[in-house]
Amino acid sequence: MGIDKKYRLTIMIILIGTFVGSLTQTLLTSALPRIVADLGISVGLGQWLTTIYMLVIGIMVPTTSFLIGKFSTRQLFMTCMALFFSGSLLALFSGNFAMLLTGRVLQAAGTGILFPLLNVIVLELTPIDRRGFSMGIVGLTVSFAPAIAPTLSGWMSDAFGWQSIFVLLSVLSGIILLVAVFLLKNVKRAEASGALDRLSILCSSLGFGGLLLAFTSLSDYGFFHPLVIAPLVVGILSLIFFVRRQLKIKNPLLDVRIFKHKNFAVGTALISLYYFAFMGMGIVLPLYIQSYLGQSALVSGLTLLPGAFLMAATSPLSGWMLDRLGARITLLIGSVCLTGGTLLLTMTNAGTPMGVLVADYAVRCVGLGFLLMPATTWSVDCLHIKKMPDGIVINNTIRQVAGAIGSALMVTVMSVATNGAHTGSVAGDGVYGVHMSFLFSALLCIAALILAVVFVRSTKREELRKQGKRQAK
Repeated sequence: MGIDKKYRLTIMIILIGTFVGSLTQTLLTSALPRIVADLGISVGLGQWLTTIYMLVIGIMVPTTSFLIGKFSTRQLFMTCMALFFSGSLLALFSGNFAMLLTGRVLQAAGTGILFPLLNVIVLELTPIDRRGFSMGIVGLTVSFAPAIAPTLSGWMSDAFGWQSIFVLLSVLSGIILLVAVFLLKNVKRAEASGALDRLSILCSSLGFGGLLLAFTSLSDYGFFHPLVIAPLVVGILSLIFFVRRQLKIKNPLLDVRIFKHKNFAVGTALISLYYFAFMGMGIVLPLYIQSYLGQSALVSGLTLLPGAFLMAATSPLSGWMLDRLGARITLLIGSVCLTGGTLLLTMTNAGTPMGVLVADYAVRCVGLGFLLMPATTWSVDCLHIKKMPDGIVINNTIRQVAGAIGSALMVTVMSVATNGAHTGSVAGDGVYGVHMSFLFSALLCIAALILAVVFVRSTKREELRKQGKRQAK
């Protein structure tokens, strides 16, 4: 990875911890029906076990630029894993929904800090010409873990009960925490520029939390419901105030001025579109396979599994290409694969063999493997090393919000199209709705492809020359 040998074990420990946190993000998806039945709660209430995880991460991430600059690597990582371990134990022994939900909050609080911490450390320790490959390895934690989690949780809950999921998480996080106590080293980093401005933290929490709450509620209540409109308005107004405050105060929590860098602004926009497509399809496609193709949850999970493995395998390759060929070629290859795979899915129907669905989804995943981490790396490469924590935190926050919005909008498009279809059968209406959501996803992918073609121009040689000039100043 091009990192000093004395820090490789530290990076590996943080990488594994982040993988477990990322896995947990979608690990309850397949287990929710059993949890709902065992606790005697409604499906809507049970859905909060996944919604709250995204909300807490979305609230935590904006504060991590300050935390990364204020506290040591050991302090931050061990605090994160202690929170995660405590949450896993609380969820394991929970006798009611409130305790289980509290456990999920603690898990998410730890995970929300781990994502940007890992990215910042890897970028700061890796030479410029090796950042792509290093971030490709990091991409395994961001994309592969949530992709395999539903299949894993479905098998575990069927075989051993849903509590076994939290047994696994408690054991894993406990071992990681114990290993960190003895082996994790502090990483010397450039001091972050942020400051602990309480009003900024409040505004960012209300802003990003409000947006996440609004869009995760959209598919259940519709756009004009108070539970959607109220948090959406609060979120937008809070973010406007947050941005204005960051531009006025001397030591902002997040330096939003970095959006003046063209590459960062374009990269952040691309990341938003990619995560729209990534998270939304992960919800709609299993519904399509189970509800309208008549397949089991296990078959649904297995259908997505080859794509998840290909995405994992492609991520380091894309990093290697980014280092040697530059962002333009790497992102164009990924965008073409993502758009092509999504368009292929729009051509499927109830009679399409499962093998074709597997292949179409796999093409999409190859595209995502070429896109997710390369876009992040390219976008922050233009920043000064002291501003990298701000860039990483903004990218991670945008990713959470975009994933939630993409999921909600795809489900909403599917529901509206289904209700408006008149094919003569319930199944036919449902398939039509799913295909409209596929088409919506394809339009987002085409928009990302156009954005990459127009604005991602630099080759790797040009990037390294600019980096050398910037660092020489």
